Amino acid sequence: SRERIADELLKLLGLPNPSATVALMLDRGLLQPVLPEISAAQLPVLRGLIAPEEEAGIAPDGLRRLASLLPRDVAIAESVAVRLKLSNKARKRLACAAQDLAALSPQAIAYRLGTACAVDQLLLDRHADAAARMSKWKAPRLPIGGGVLIERGLREGPVVSRTLRKIEERWVEAGFPDGHQFD
Repeated sequence: SRERIADELLKLLGLPNPSATVALMLDRGLLQPVLPEISAAQLPVLRGLIAPEEEAGIAPDGLRRLASLLPRDVAIAESVAVRLKLSNKARKRLACAAQDLAALSPQAIAYRLGTACAVDQLLLDRHADAAARMSKWKAPRLPIGGGVLIERGLREGPVVSRTLRKIEERWVEAGFPDGHQFD
């Protein structure tokens, strides 16, 4: 079954250094029927991911390593995730790793898409130190709530939530300043 293939592949990719085994599987055409998107051209990306993981002290992760073997294309990542019948959480993470999020800070990625996505992005881009820091990062809470907006004169309802979303967007872009810096 596809679930079994996914499970075994993720276990293999989660080993300390699966690159030789993956190279052999590619050489023998074993992955071609199930994952034609993976080619020998992607092996250097997998090999290049292992050292930053070790340097950052972050455990090998089969899903991150699967992402390293795929082209960085969200549609391909989602197609593979569906084909392998990955969980919704795994699907989102694989798609996130395929996105070009270079315009966002790692903290903004973690806040919006999750810490695992930010760490995956950093490791795939070989930023071990930043990945190690990000793996310990805790997302702050927005220092303002709807009640404060109502106290300041906004009517209850959709306008409060829209305004709160706009404030949150500016807050994230500003680098999460505390309440005093953000007034």
